[in-house]
Amino acid sequence: IESMVHHNYGRVLFFTGEGAFVGGAGRAHVSAAKMGLVGFARGLASEFAAKNILVNVVSPGIIDTMRANPEWYQGHVPNAKGIPLGRQGKVEEIAATCLFLVSDDGGFITGQTIHVNGGKFTVGFCGASRAPRGVVVGGSYSVAATSSALRRIPADPRRTQKLRPLHPRRV
Repeated sequence: IESMVHHNYGRVLFFTGEGAFVGGAGRAHVSAAKMGLVGFARGLASEFAAKNILVNVVSPGIIDTMRANPEWYQGHVPNAKGIPLGRQGKVEEIAATCLFLVSDDGGFITGQTIHVNGGKFTVGFCGASRAPRGVVVGGSYSVAATSSALRRIPADPRRTQKLRPLHPRRV
């Protein structure tokens, strides 16, 4: 980051997985580590935004790598269960998200976690088959675009919460 500060420009991307936001029995340590990375990125984003250094996190969902690495899937076929788009993501979609975030087009996005998961967090992942209309389940400060405004969705995978307006604030 020192060189980025010197040049008043930089882009930093971290990667985490769904385990940070969903959790799982016996995997608390993994969730904590992954969520720690999200907090670290948000802290860096606040600290270095004035130097035009943008820091974001990309959280890929289930990505189709079967064709490239069929040996990884011996004995089972990956599926798209629980993904509203009805398919697994493509490696190219993750790459396109990353390219957008480091491009000038992504120049006003910092301190965010971008979930590239086919809408997986729009359905209940705690037993509910679908979240009620206008309600989103889980996701730690996930960003959801609605017709009226950009809103922040509080994290609590155990319950659903109504969307609240996102008000600009310095973290």
